[in-house]
Amino acid sequence: MAALLTPDDLALRLGLSRQTIYNRMNIKGDLPPFVKVCGKPRFCAERVEKWLKEKFDLAQVEHTEALVAELSSTPSQLPSGSRRGRRRKVS
Repeated sequence: MAALLTPDDLALRLGLSRQTIYNRMNIKGDLPPFVKVCGKPRFCAERVEKWLKEKFDLAQVEHTEALVAELSSTPSQLPSGSRRGRRRKVS
């Protein structure tokens, strides 16, 4: 059976406060799925890791898409025929 994490364990793993975890649980916020064992919330460690990986993968895709959109919408900063990086001779 997979290890179960308490809300305190999850808070430590995510770098959030315990209260933030409980707030998100109450408002169906952005958290990995959990179950109640004897009335106490528990998070499956494997599902937490999967949830985190999905979050990081999504963030990477969104970052890449934003970068591509920014680059495709920004006209070149250099005038045509410009020689960037070459120094002019000073007489």
